[in-house]
Amino acid sequence: MRSRNAVADFFRQHWHRATARRPTHPSLEALDEALAVFADDAAPAQEDRECESPVFLLATGWRSGSTLLQRILCTDPSLLLWGEPLGRLALLPRLADALCAVSRAWPPADFWLRSTPAPGALARTWIANLYPPGPHLRAALRAMVLEWLALPARSRGFARWGLKEVRYGAAEGRLLRWLFPRARFVVIVRNLLDAYRSLSRALPAGKPWGMYSRWPDMPLGGAASFARHWDRLTTSWLAPPPGADIRIIRYEDLVAGRVDYRDLEAYCGLKLEERRALEVHAGRTRDRSALHPHERWIIRRDARRGLEAFGYAPAAVTPARRASGA
Repeated sequence: MRSRNAVADFFRQHWHRATARRPTHPSLEALDEALAVFADDAAPAQEDRECESPVFLLATGWRSGSTLLQRILCTDPSLLLWGEPLGRLALLPRLADALCAVSRAWPPADFWLRSTPAPGALARTWIANLYPPGPHLRAALRAMVLEWLALPARSRGFARWGLKEVRYGAAEGRLLRWLFPRARFVVIVRNLLDAYRSLSRALPAGKPWGMYSRWPDMPLGGAASFARHWDRLTTSWLAPPPGADIRIIRYEDLVAGRVDYRDLEAYCGLKLEERRALEVHAGRTRDRSALHPHERWIIRRDARRGLEAFGYAPAAVTPARRASGA
């Protein structure tokens, strides 16, 4: 059971807020510019004509109801949604970070080897910087994800595959859509105050959580880091690019029976039997003690924009229903 020592927790939480690093994420604008450079270099890709249609369930942090929604989606027996596979590695966030190094200004156009050189030409020219055409990098990254996630699913009898993650925002979604244009994206968001209470009351007070926004230098350990992680992910979905299509679901609608499952299954191309998942309760927190006033103050201070945008703060009027960076 969680300690109720409010004074000790007050000092611990404010020290954590002062020392915790604010998470950064790949700039969606920078990533879009990088992917546009690769698109300029690309011939029509065979991959775009394939029928890969993975489902990516992206949550705005822990205790958001993502596992419940994952189980609902998996009531279609053709689908295997991996759960946060090797999440601590942050493979896709780090790839998105790396791709942001490409821009209209770099690399220079003559670095790309776009045509076959004449015999012997490479021995008589400057080749210190010589890059394969962009489509080959995209194909390689796509093949890595297929080998990692799709092949093990198919070998176990599942025709469809995907993943659930609590660390991915719109930039990672944009990268996944670049790799898999036919992918389906479902984003789930929950009131930060409730999500934080659910997680923090399930962990020993004053001890390391063993969880990371990004390992190893961005641990979660209090209201500030949890709120900043939630706010980073939530606000990343507020600027949809033209033509983006995802589904954003609020946890509160999920548990209140206000989700249109027929729309969700049509969008994902699945056949859902949501009652099979909803009738089973798993992973509840026994300690439901209220948040301390200082915890509420920190959360509202560090996640103001996301709380207001999604209707979780008094200043908000209309909850955000659709947005995307994917």
